[in-house]
Amino acid sequence: KQDDGGAKKAVESDVEQTRDKQCTDAQDRYKKLIEGRRLYKTGADGERQYLTSDEIDSQRVNAKRDIDAVCNSPT
Repeated sequence: KQDDGGAKKAVESDVEQTRDKQCTDAQDRYKKLIEGRRLYKTGADGERQYLTSDEIDSQRVNAKRDIDAVCNSPT
């Protein structure tokens, strides 16, 4: 039990680093969705499937929610 404080700090540091990376990833994804013109996803056969305006809007909303959830979360 002597090292509980050190272990707890290490875990908190790891959690913070992971959250920072997830936040950065979410912000990058959102930026690409906002700035992108012809967005697509790769289909099962490897072909590009271009997204409709509605699909892009939906993904933008989801990406913004991810930013709010990950970047603005206290834990």
